Amino acid sequence: MKTWRILTAWNWRIIQKPVWLIIALGSAAQMAAVCIYSCLRTSAAITYNRVLINSLSWIIFALEFLAVLGAAQRPVLMMNGKTKLGYTMQTLPSSASTLFFSNAASTALAIMCVFVAQLLLTFIMYFPATALTTMTAQTYIPQYPMPTPDMQLSLVRTVFFNLLLPTNLFGIITLPLYIIAPSLLLPGAFFHKGMGRIFGIIIGVFGAAVCGYMLARQILARGYWNHYDTLPIIALLLVIMIFSVLWTLRTIKRAKWL
Repeated sequence: MKTWRILTAWNWRIIQKPVWLIIALGSAAQMAAVCIYSCLRTSAAITYNRVLINSLSWIIFALEFLAVLGAAQRPVLMMNGKTKLGYTMQTLPSSASTLFFSNAASTALAIMCVFVAQLLLTFIMYFPATALTTMTAQTYIPQYPMPTPDMQLSLVRTVFFNLLLPTNLFGIITLPLYIIAPSLLLPGAFFHKGMGRIFGIIIGVFGAAVCGYMLARQILARGYWNHYDTLPIIALLLVIMIFSVLWTLRTIKRAKWL
């Protein structure tokens, strides 16, 4: 357990700068997109949640999420190959699972940083978005009676708060899945060589696509859809996750990744 904590902290030290840089760039892009859209005539007298959707800030968030996932794989890429670092990691006094799960833990930590930063950004963007949409409405439709905005109600109804602070059973189940599935599938792909790595990347892309599919449905439908039709997909994803983890641990134990 001590070695696992040390390796996880070492991995986080490597990825923290690119992770925070990607989060900062993504946040700046979302802020710019929301502010620009809030100044357009089509933003007059619409809700904050509609501003987030129409400004395509959720697409920027998805790209930010994927970029962070890629940056989080830097430690395992540095350990790959017949290098001094690779042999040092392989000969550490720990089990074969320690290397894999330390990379999975650092990836999960990076994902959680993205989620927390997005919640904070959603709160911050509310103020300029509300001010700009109100000003736009007064400019183009001055006869329209502007209601007093309710910040708490507006934030609760946003797509990001619905996703990252779920209030229904399906959201509570899928939120950990969005963290665990990429954290286990993507690092595992880079512990393989040759065709094994290609197959591992295909598995990782498939897992990301499944999570993206459920995420997009939640965003576009705001959770008001039949959850039961995704249960077979979730079950398939869980089976693939178990297979990928066992396969990766076997590869590490046999030292095929060096």
